[in-house]
Parts: sequence; C-alpha cells; structure tokens
Amino acid sequence: MINSSMRSVKIAGMYLTLTGGSIYPPSAEGIRGINIFNALISAQQRGVYVQIVMHAPQQETDTADLVKLASYGIDIRYVNWAQLNNGNGILHTKLMVTDSSSLYVGSANWDWRSIAQVKELGVIVTEPALVQDAEKVFDIYWLVSNSSVLPPSYPASLDTQFNEANPANLLIDGIPSKVFFSASPIPFNTPSRMNDIDALIWHIDSAEKFVYGSVMDYAPYTLYMKPPKGYYWGLLDDAFRRAAFRGVTVHLLFSEWPYTPAAVYPYFHSLAQLDNISIQTIKLPPYSGGDIPYARVCHSKYLVTEKSFYITTSNWTPDYFQFTGGVSINLWENEPQRKIVETVFTRDWTSQYTTPIAK
Repeated sequence: MINSSMRSVKIAGMYLTLTGGSIYPPSAEGIRGINIFNALISAQQRGVYVQIVMHAPQQETDTADLVKLASYGIDIRYVNWAQLNNGNGILHTKLMVTDSSSLYVGSANWDWRSIAQVKELGVIVTEPALVQDAEKVFDIYWLVSNSSVLPPSYPASLDTQFNEANPANLLIDGIPSKVFFSASPIPFNTPSRMNDIDALIWHIDSAEKFVYGSVMDYAPYTLYMKPPKGYYWGLLDDAFRRAAFRGVTVHLLFSEWPYTPAAVYPYFHSLAQLDNISIQTIKLPPYSGGDIPYARVCHSKYLVTEKSFYITTSNWTPDYFQFTGGVSINLWENEPQRKIVETVFTRDWTSQYTTPIAK
C-alpha cells in the first residue's frame, strides 16, 4: 500500500517502533519493520504527503523512529488522549489509509514485532466509499491532535452515513455485502457513528448458531483502573451469557502470556461453567533465538458468527470500549469473506497452542 501510494498516506496508532528488530538475529525478521520504515521515507521523498498521528505522551524509546521520520519531512502529530478524555484512555487504533482509496485496519501495532513476532489479524479494504468513511476517523484524530480540549462538535463532513441501521451496500468479489465501521469512545465519535461495544453486542445478539471470538485481553471489569476508581462492567459478559442461554454455541479464545493478569481467570471459569460456552487460552511458543520482550502473543481481536464478522483494534474490557480510541469493521451477507475469518478461528482453536478452561 505504501509503495503504491501516489498522493497521501495517513497512519494512526499508539506508537511506532519499526527499526528495533535490527538488534536481533535475521531469523527474528526485524527487516520487515525496517522495510516499512524505509517505504514511508521513500513515499515522502517522491512527493506523497505522509501524515502520522500517535498517542502522547510517549516513552523516549518509542519516539526515535518518529523523530527520524519527521527529519525527512513527514508530518507527525500527537494526541494527548488522557487530557482530552478526563484523564482516561489511549489512542489504540491501528489504521492506514493511502490515496483515500485503500485501507488497512486490524490488531497490528506499528511495531516490527507485530509483523514478525506477534500473531495479528487485519483487513485491507479497497472500496473508495468505505475507505473514505474510515478515513474520517483518522481525520478526527488529526483535528484534535495538539489540542487540550475536544471541540463542542465535529464538522458535519466528518460524520458517517454508514452504521448498522444503514450499512454500505457493496459488491465484494461480486457478492452483495453490507459493511460499516464502528469506533470508540463516544466523545471521539460523530453522531451517526456506531459505538464499538454496541456493534460487537449486535453481532452476538444476532447470532443463531455460533459465536466465535478471539482477543488478547478480556475482562468484565476495568483492567487499568483499580478500586475505588475501577469498577465491574458486565455488558459484554452478559451478551455471551444471553447467547448461551438461547442455545448458541459460544467459543472464546483468550491469550495467555506473562502479562495476563491472574485476576481474569475466575471470570473465564465463570463463563465456562455455562452450557454452550467453551473457553480456551492460547499461548505461543517463544522465539528460538532468545527472549523478545512483548512478543510471541496472539494479539488478534475479532468475532465471527454464522452470519457476520467483526474485526477490531480494541481489547475487550471497559477501559477500551469506554475510554480508548479504537475502530472496527463490521461485515455481513458475504459468506466467502465471513468463512475466511471462521477458518482462522477454527485453525487456532484446534491448534496445539490452546488449553481449555475447566468447567
């Protein structure tokens, strides 16, 4: 996408560390991040307007690549998310738009590990009307970057015409399909943009046969806000329980790695007690060449039913849905595309890397 761009590249993310893999052996495939880094510089040098918006403040180790990119004339801005959002949340979206005609959205950070040493899932969109709708999410981040307060309202040009009630009706590979982008949190959404948690629950509540979900972090309570500020939040948990109650098969795959909080496991067991709900954790093997911090984890975030799929940039805790910047693609009435996501889930669910949560 970057190499093919002719006019513009727009990137939104939490942080950018593309060249850090150079300190590891070639088998770690750090070259993948370096190739993206160099592609951004090449695009800027051939006259493409490259815009990057990131979460702020950042650790010094996370800004080195951004400082170098800025030295080549790439336009970089930061969003002080917590300042704009009553002290809560981060910009966690992973999004790239090129020439207003191609889009990537998914779980991968702008980190060499995400494309070499972490399991991710994303989607590329080339339907201009849909791409330009998702581009509005980027444009909101760009609008509020370097600001200390959110505007009282957003320009009407940044609102969407697509949501669950009025999806984009597209031909994808010749198949009529319904698609829309949802986003979070509400203060960063325009009036017609569906909130991420509402979209996710809509998929679950619409399922009649099965709900398969895979996410790194799951908790029905705030992971990053502790009592007395933290709280229980059962909106998503209840949706899974409702599905099981009406006879829908629910399979949930949660990541296990050194940073998984021990406190989440009782909630896993609580869900797994119910008929029709099965939960497994997935733990990836370490890199054979030595330890790589914050790598070798299943970082994907998606849900698929017999009707639809939802691929997102957010983990499934209230901290993300209520306070953190994220965006999701929602698609239904396209069986081949839906089946691809189901196949990915089934492969992981039946892999040697999973461990069932006992009922």
